[in-house]
Amino acid sequence: MNTTPPPGGSPAATAPGRLPLVGHLPQLVGPARMSFMQSLRLHGPVVRIFVGPRPVYVLNSPEAVRQLLQVQTRKFSKGRLYKKISMFIGNGIMSSNGELHMRRRRAMQPAYHRNQVAQYVENMREISHRRIAAWPPGEAVSVEHEMRHLAGEILSASLFSGERARVLASAVEDTLPVIISGLTWRVFGLGELTKWIPTPGNRRFEAARARLRRTTEDLIHAYRTDSSDHGDLVSLLMATPDPGTGIQLKDDELRDEIITAFIAGIETVSTTLSWAMHVLSTHADIARRLAEEVDHALNGRPITPGDFDALPYMRAFINEVLRLHTPNLWLIRESTEAVSIEGTPIPAGAEVLYSPAILHRDPAWYPDPSCFDPERWLQPEIADLPRCAFVPFGQGNRRCIGDTLAMTEMTVVLATLVGRWRVEPTSPKRIKEVPSVVVHPSKGLAVRVFDRLPVSAATPDAAADAQGRSVSGAGLPQLP
Repeated sequence: MNTTPPPGGSPAATAPGRLPLVGHLPQLVGPARMSFMQSLRLHGPVVRIFVGPRPVYVLNSPEAVRQLLQVQTRKFSKGRLYKKISMFIGNGIMSSNGELHMRRRRAMQPAYHRNQVAQYVENMREISHRRIAAWPPGEAVSVEHEMRHLAGEILSASLFSGERARVLASAVEDTLPVIISGLTWRVFGLGELTKWIPTPGNRRFEAARARLRRTTEDLIHAYRTDSSDHGDLVSLLMATPDPGTGIQLKDDELRDEIITAFIAGIETVSTTLSWAMHVLSTHADIARRLAEEVDHALNGRPITPGDFDALPYMRAFINEVLRLHTPNLWLIRESTEAVSIEGTPIPAGAEVLYSPAILHRDPAWYPDPSCFDPERWLQPEIADLPRCAFVPFGQGNRRCIGDTLAMTEMTVVLATLVGRWRVEPTSPKRIKEVPSVVVHPSKGLAVRVFDRLPVSAATPDAAADAQGRSVSGAGLPQLP
């Protein structure tokens, strides 16, 4: 490890509550971890906590996060979280570093380009309509289960082709809860020390990892057997030589990228959509306004890429879901050399953590931050928001490659949903946040759906207009 001393400046304050041997670990993994993370803001833009004996520097201000993600990004590599994740999903675009990351990103970018994403909308809306229309009126819908299956089916139809891709999506859907639980325990708990013990949890984790790898390898074998161009992500990766070596990706490299694409593309989208359904069930006025906007913009016909600009309240609603219920509780980097952030010296080899969930609840930038209010995204002052005060997809050269895909998918799904159903909670029971690597709603989130009548039905003119709309990506939703 580089032992260069950190630059001069005021050392980071240590958060109160540090315990012998375990440091702040009980607060990080306990039920009050969200409150603990929010309390760190009171101690400055950079504060130090301890995971056992190991110091971790927590960044609490948009400027500190901007320094990490944009200004000094080359001085940081992926941290412990991604090293642990790589043991499960390999060295794909999510967990790779440096030049390898950039080469893979350039190779995959065409599949996620805005104009290409616009081509996926037809599949998105057909799958959304089929699954959402099948919900039984008046009966309970298991939200996370439905959203995970919906996201998996849309992803496999958009970026992949063939039945084996759907089989892999099903494997990811089934194993994600085991993955998330196991990774949280291995990163912040004692899982690293106990992973060799054949406990039920460790056996489930290893079985999930074996199933994912085996299913992905079956998918790759099918593509190798049929070498024709399927026009999807796997064909793209197989046909594009590594820009650095000029050599085609090997099977294990393909496996890593495919697993990464499925996990990232299903987990965050399905979690965000689950929170969105919860909000729709508990905020009737917001749901009504969304439905009215969709009815007015679409006039009963299917959504197209050209309709997105006519849905400003939908975009504001999704931004607010991502703000208040961002899936990522925290992300970790490791300094590769000594740096200074917001006047605080950070030594080489130090772990640096930031929490999108906490940044998005800072009252300095979001008045009444615990209130769900899409209107805040429609006000002129939102243009003055610091660049890294809202980072649901990250920022800089590590920004999520699938951000446009995710925003488009969520818009299509929610437009389909509010155009068809009125949503109500199944009980007055409060849904709580369950933070691990991803912030999920508490178990048992369910809603009831009831028929609603649109403002107006589709007309022949409206249907003809839909057919004539451009499929360019110009109108796809963007973050502010």
